[in-house]
Amino acid sequence: MIVDTHAHLVSPELVGRVERDGARMGIRCCTDAQGTALEFAGVSRSRPLFEAMTSVAMRSEAMARAGVDLQLVSPWVDLFGYALPPEAGEAWARTLNDTLATAIAGQRHLAGMASVPLQDGRRAARELERAVSEYGFRGVEIGTNIAGLRGLDDPDLEPFWSACEATDTAIFIHPVDALKIDRIAPFYGWNLIGNPLETAFAVTRLIFGGVLDRHPSLRILLCHGGGHFPYQVGRLDQGYALRPETKNTSAHPPSDYLRRFSYDSVLNAPEPLKFLLGLVGTDRVTVGTDLPFDMGDEHPSRTLDALGLNAADRARVESENALELFRLREGASVPGI
Repeated sequence: MIVDTHAHLVSPELVGRVERDGARMGIRCCTDAQGTALEFAGVSRSRPLFEAMTSVAMRSEAMARAGVDLQLVSPWVDLFGYALPPEAGEAWARTLNDTLATAIAGQRHLAGMASVPLQDGRRAARELERAVSEYGFRGVEIGTNIAGLRGLDDPDLEPFWSACEATDTAIFIHPVDALKIDRIAPFYGWNLIGNPLETAFAVTRLIFGGVLDRHPSLRILLCHGGGHFPYQVGRLDQGYALRPETKNTSAHPPSDYLRRFSYDSVLNAPEPLKFLLGLVGTDRVTVGTDLPFDMGDEHPSRTLDALGLNAADRARVESENALELFRLREGASVPGI
C-alpha cells in the first residue's frame, strides 16, 4: 500500500461557488485565454485553474499510474486567501472545506486536509475544529507565512496551534509567497529555489520562535523533503551557539528538533532522499507526489526502488508513517463525509 501525503485537489464546484457567492468575501473569477483564476480582495491572484487540478476522475487515473492507493489531498496554495480580511477569510476557508468534502465524498482512495484562515488565529482554530468535527479531516494544510507579512511564530497563531494539539490534527506546511523579488523570477527561480527556502524560513521561525517548545504535541509534515532545513541544520546550530540573535530563543539547538518533523519524499533524486532518511530516520519520511504538478514525482515506487531499503523500512515510508502521522489505519474509515 502506498499513501501519498502531498497532492493538491480543488473541488470542481469551487468556481461556480465563487461566481454565485464570491462577492461577499471579496473574491472574483478572472477568465482569459489562459483559463480561470481567482482574485482575492484585489491584492492577490491565483494562477489559472486547470482540469487535472479539479477533476476527481483524472486524479484517480493519475493515482493508478503512480501506484498510489490512498491520497491525502490538500488545498492549492494559490487559494489560501490569507490577504482577505479575517471574517471573509473564515468564510472562504469554510467554502474550501465544504466543497472539498463534497468532492471526495464516497471516494475511498481520497482523504481531505482542511484549510484555515491563518490571518486570524482564533478563527483558524474555530474552522479547524469545525472541519475535523463535521468532515473527519485528519490534517490541515497551512502556508509558510501569512500573506508574505507574518511568520508562523506570530503570537496571534497560538490558539490555532493549541487547536491542532487538542484535535490531534497533523499539520502540512507548504511554501507560499516565496521570495517576491524580481531577481528570482527568471528560470522559474521562485519555485526551484524560493519554495525550499520558504520552508527553511518557516521551520526556523517555529524553532527560534519557541512554537515547538510551547506546543510539544504538534505533528508537522514538511514538503519537498523539508526544503533547505535538513541540509543546512549544522549552520543553524552554529548560529544558535554563537550568534546573539538566537540567544534565549529555543530550548534546544535546531538539530534537536529534526525528528519533531516528518518530511515528504519529493526531492526529485534518490541521493538527497537517502541522506534525509539517514539523518532523520526511516520513521520520519512519507511518500509525496505533488500531483498534479510537474515538479513532483509521478512514480514514487521507482523512487523507492532506487533507495535499496529493506522490507520493513520500505513499508514505513510507503504507508506506515503516513497512517500514523494522520491517525489513519489500513482498512479504517477514510476521512470525508
